Amino acid sequence: MAGGPPGQMAQLQNMLQQQQQPTPNQGPAPQPPLPPASHLQAPPEQPKLDNISKVKSLIWPLKESLAAVMRVAAQNVYYNASVDAGLKGSDQLPARFDKCIEEFYALCDQIELNLKVALDCSNLASSSQRYTPFTVSANKSDASGPTETHNYTQYISTVKLQVQHAKEIHDSLTKAARTVNECE
Repeated sequence: MAGGPPGQMAQLQNMLQQQQQPTPNQGPAPQPPLPPASHLQAPPEQPKLDNISKVKSLIWPLKESLAAVMRVAAQNVYYNASVDAGLKGSDQLPARFDKCIEEFYALCDQIELNLKVALDCSNLASSSQRYTPFTVSANKSDASGPTETHNYTQYISTVKLQVQHAKEIHDSLTKAARTVNECE
């Protein structure tokens, strides 16, 4: 871009100035005075959000982070173009692109992890419904209710049987693997 046309440079400069100028309605909001430190209270505890709600709450910061990445990238391109054209020296460096992109990727990683956990929870619920289609009552010895409901002791015995069968399958597979290894 060392010999770029001056028209393109002017357009880049105008775009950068428009992005940096606040609109009349977006002036800095006055900050209310802070109360003395002795009167500060702990913020109210927020209820735990499920993973999908966490993802939804991270979407807006992700959009803002992406906008910041694009703004910083444009500033860096403009700065590099003006240095290449010999219009500016290195006295005023633009914002660091790596910090903005790191923030963006951190938000992407948080969203990815929350979506993976939500998928795992969904798969677990599906498996639970398939392999234990009966609901479990909260009472340990609840004999009343519909026949599709297991009480807690019945549920425990079902789980113990499933664990026992899993151990038997594991032992059978281990024995078969040893037999195959001995034959070789």
